[in-house]
Amino acid sequence: MDILCNPGCGGKRNRYYPSQYSNLSTISSLGTTSYHSGQLIVRHPMKNGFQADFSYTFGKSIDLGSDAERSGGAAYNPSSLTGYQSFSQILNAFSPKLNRAVSDFDTRHLVTVNWVYDLPFGRSHRFVPTANRLVNAVIGDWQMTGLGRWTSGLPFGDQVGAGWVTSWYYQSFLVKSGPVKMRKHLIKGVGYQAFDNPDLLQADVNNAVAGAPVRFPIPGEAGTRNAFRGDGFFGIDSGLNKSWHVWERSSLKFSWEVFNVTNSVRFDVNPNYGLQSVFGNGNLGVYMSTLTQPRIQQFSLRATF
Repeated sequence: MDILCNPGCGGKRNRYYPSQYSNLSTISSLGTTSYHSGQLIVRHPMKNGFQADFSYTFGKSIDLGSDAERSGGAAYNPSSLTGYQSFSQILNAFSPKLNRAVSDFDTRHLVTVNWVYDLPFGRSHRFVPTANRLVNAVIGDWQMTGLGRWTSGLPFGDQVGAGWVTSWYYQSFLVKSGPVKMRKHLIKGVGYQAFDNPDLLQADVNNAVAGAPVRFPIPGEAGTRNAFRGDGFFGIDSGLNKSWHVWERSSLKFSWEVFNVTNSVRFDVNPNYGLQSVFGNGNLGVYMSTLTQPRIQQFSLRATF
């Protein structure tokens, strides 16, 4: 049985390599998907100038592929050995179910919270309730809003460098046969790393070490899709605004909005080409993009008449 490119990429062919063409893509409605979840919502109605919602979702999404067929056969990816990287193609047309795994967007735990709070300063409020018109124009009627979201780690699979053992045009995933320790940490001069010990992991795979937690696939295998979990999302957005009544139907509103208040960074390995994982170059498991954007602030002043 051939493994990787010896002789999978040339010379002899196994049963999965047609001699007439390198690939023959077809579209079919054979995909299956399922989603189950439990949800908890706690609401605090507006009282004393404060309103908030808290929600928690525990869910699981499973499919054969997480992209629409109209997305095409492949996307260009310079880090791939071929320059192209697949998304949700069926790797073994004889057994589509080999692709079955948690979805690329599977979010096991999701927590969201939002709030609106009228700051207790100025006329008719707890502090300085007798403020005159001028003082109230400065300290009164300010409102704070916010939205927060946190998720558990998003799944990803290691496909680049695993080999064209089943499909000539698309590479199979690595096969996960045991627990793999994950630990996000910074490697100087390289970047943030997803695996606890990538060097050992890479050596085990390359040398086919017995009992290693991952191995290369063999012909007919799709590998273990979305076998690992990377970063999840975390972000807090908030705003501060105030309105002034000018005269009759005219008003002026000031807003200060901040996105990603804590300037938190979460890294992206989804879709699969977000993870640089070519074997032999020493950067297996290095994050290549982010889920979050740097902190952004915006100010606005709106006149209504």
